[in-house]
Amino acid sequence: MDRDTLVYVGGRGTYSLLQFGALVVFSRLLPPSEYGLYAIGLATAALGNAVFFNWIKHFVLRFSTGDDPQRFAVLAHARRRYAALVGLVVVVGLLAAAGAYVWLDARAAILAAGVAAVLACQGLFELHLEYRRSVEDSARYAAGLVTKAVAMLGLGGGLALTLGTFVGPLAGVAAGFLAGAGLLAVGIPTDEGPALDGDDRRRLRTYGLPLAAMFVFTYVMAQIDRILLGVLVDSGAAGVYAVSYDIAQQAIFVPLMAVSLSYFPRAVAAYEGQLAGRVVEILEENVNYLVALGVPATVGLSLVAGDLTRILLDPAYAEVGRVLVPFVASGAFLLGFQEFSFNRAYQLEESTRPLSVIHAAGAGVNLLANLAAIPIWGVLGAAATTVVTYALTFALKAYRVGGAFAIVNDGRLWVGVGLGTGAMAASLLALPRLEGYVGLAGAVSGAALVYLVVLWIVWQPELPDIGEPEGEV
Repeated sequence: MDRDTLVYVGGRGTYSLLQFGALVVFSRLLPPSEYGLYAIGLATAALGNAVFFNWIKHFVLRFSTGDDPQRFAVLAHARRRYAALVGLVVVVGLLAAAGAYVWLDARAAILAAGVAAVLACQGLFELHLEYRRSVEDSARYAAGLVTKAVAMLGLGGGLALTLGTFVGPLAGVAAGFLAGAGLLAVGIPTDEGPALDGDDRRRLRTYGLPLAAMFVFTYVMAQIDRILLGVLVDSGAAGVYAVSYDIAQQAIFVPLMAVSLSYFPRAVAAYEGQLAGRVVEILEENVNYLVALGVPATVGLSLVAGDLTRILLDPAYAEVGRVLVPFVASGAFLLGFQEFSFNRAYQLEESTRPLSVIHAAGAGVNLLANLAAIPIWGVLGAAATTVVTYALTFALKAYRVGGAFAIVNDGRLWVGVGLGTGAMAASLLALPRLEGYVGLAGAVSGAALVYLVVLWIVWQPELPDIGEPEGEV
């Protein structure tokens, strides 16, 4: 792997560890009812981000590549769209806070204002983060992520300890996004280069509008359960569920995202003609490594869920967490695999409308199933619905992609992953371990080593060499 890949993996890994640390700290300092309000606030901000800003960052990632002379024009266009939309977000946030204060109470008003602040700062952060990734500025990308996480953990943890309410971590998240955005924006030239012409702007609309719809439907599948738990059960149930969900998703998404961070910008470069004939090869290599890393991560996390939640979490969260984490781990793998393979293939071809249709179907099933399952089974109903919904969208995308590229066309990889995962599971279940953090870390490290050795012996992969363009054609 090249230097950029290592920097992406290091930066994303450090960021995820800090995020994971923040999750543990916040859940230790806040009771489930307060953590639940914090989780509901983040879920609401995620909905706003899906509606207003998420498509902008993907537009930047897709159309601002390498040394393309229009990359500054793309970023400037995206910034103008952000500036126009953030004003609307602020107005809506102020109106929502005022309404909450009049009809509910001061805490609801603070929550509404906090959601608007998080949303505005998140849009700015992700816009510049994806620009750095699109131009393969891996060092600044990693620095921006780590800055965001450190600010969030430091300020959010301090305020959570002082106040003991959802306000602390929510303020920390907003401050983290803002600090990270500031670092990422430094040094970007103000020269916008050639302006986008009418064809480029139409391309933006046909690419971005279906993508925005897709993100709203994705939000329903990924976040609406927290809000429904808060409404149909209570904020404590939302808090317990959110902690378990975030633990599993962080653990599964780290290896999958690390792979995608390296491959997708190169696939874009190949698609635009800099690496003719390499697109399918790059996408297939990407999928191979998603499988090789994602399957053992999912199985391993499910096997150590009891020990992990017992050691890391407050007892108020741990008892339910040991049951929820295996469910959510499976759902997280299904989501992560399709996000970093199928979705990227659609986005590469600027074919975002089929994604919107598939996600609309998934969102409808998810919403109806949650409304039926949560009143009966509570958090377990929400977790099971998540797995079913992601399995549905996975199957639809796999069918729709068809011959675009093989999901996995390497038989030795399947054998290596199967044997390696079996050996890893046996080592986790059979070998004795020490108690506490040290014992769990040792068991996980040993199991990972067993898996990698077996995989390497069976698969014998060639390390990817997709670094520099092979020349324009």
